[in-house]
Amino acid sequence: MTIATAFKARIYVGPSVRNKMLPDQTAIDAETSAFSAALYTEIAHVSDLGSIGAEGGDVAYGVIGDGFTHRLRGRVDNGTLELIAAKEVSDPGQAILRAAVQGEMQPRRFKVVLNDAPPGGSPTTFYFRGVTRAAKDALGDTTDVINTTFSIGISGMILEIPAGGDGATLLPFDPTLAPGEVGEVYTANVIASGGTGTVSYAVTAGVLPTGLSLNASTGAITGTPSVAGTGLFTITATYSTSGVVSQTYTITVAP
Repeated sequence: MTIATAFKARIYVGPSVRNKMLPDQTAIDAETSAFSAALYTEIAHVSDLGSIGAEGGDVAYGVIGDGFTHRLRGRVDNGTLELIAAKEVSDPGQAILRAAVQGEMQPRRFKVVLNDAPPGGSPTTFYFRGVTRAAKDALGDTTDVINTTFSIGISGMILEIPAGGDGATLLPFDPTLAPGEVGEVYTANVIASGGTGTVSYAVTAGVLPTGLSLNASTGAITGTPSVAGTGLFTITATYSTSGVVSQTYTITVAP
């Protein structure tokens, strides 16, 4: 990630979720995918995103032999996000936070998205669980708007996905894939490269010719076409950590 600002950054609140330990990279990757796939509601009219980050605690103990206090590393606290927004009672995101203060036991998923995506790439994204502990209105005077400060206690780890993906490519570059024939087994492949993490493939616009399907893990297009004609579709390859690329293709099926 290059040096960035909060200009045009956005924050979103997601569904409630139970706390979960992330003991290894496999668990972290799985949790990142779960965060990415969740449905979110933007919190509107935010003027200050506050601050988040790790603060390590310690465990102190005394030693009779030397008379000093000794310390060991304790737990890590990622702090409380003090989010300030102009109060808007009809905003769905703010409404979720206000309701959460009244007694939600489980944390919710949150994500913060910066405005730093390179051309064709993806922006820096922070994922974390949080418990909304307070929603306090600052009434101010006649020169102020009424702001609400939402205090969101962060639960567990903060997952940071750096901006990237500008180097991701999808092959073949030629938009015309191999032709097929009705009733004959068909195989073609699209291959992504240049991103970071595990790649998955999806048809994000248009449709494949009837009888064909896309393997989400390998990018293979296989099957037996059953209808003649030309299929126009877009395949998007998305990397689990950073990188996304799309390409539009056609497949012509002969009778």
